[in-house]
Amino acid sequence: EAAELGIEHNVIFTGYRKDIPELLSVMDIFVLPSVKEGLPMVLLEAMAAKRPVIATRVGAVPKVLGYNESGILVEPGDPMELERAVRDLINDCTKSLHLALNGFRKVKERFSSEVMAAEYSSLYCDVVEYSI
Repeated sequence: EAAELGIEHNVIFTGYRKDIPELLSVMDIFVLPSVKEGLPMVLLEAMAAKRPVIATRVGAVPKVLGYNESGILVEPGDPMELERAVRDLINDCTKSLHLALNGFRKVKERFSSEVMAAEYSSLYCDVVEYSI
């Protein structure tokens, strides 16, 4: 499809990568234009890397990002809205930094391994207590 659109020189299909932290470190903005998602781990990784995020309103993404709280949400399949969001962050460094820091804080508070382990432990205790 990239060749059909004449953009094959502007697109890289990387395949499986082991160097995600290095890739995230060179990004100014992380864009996740998914049409369908659950809770994408790459979204949490970008937030943990303190990258401002633009993502589509699919799956659990809106719950993670909130409304302009930890990222910008756009409608899936709307390239013009996506373009506006990218331009907005390029032109507003303060907003970009604000979103990046909010995202980092949120991922540490709600999605760290310690928090997730505590929540699983609590769930297991509740299940065991309920079944007794």
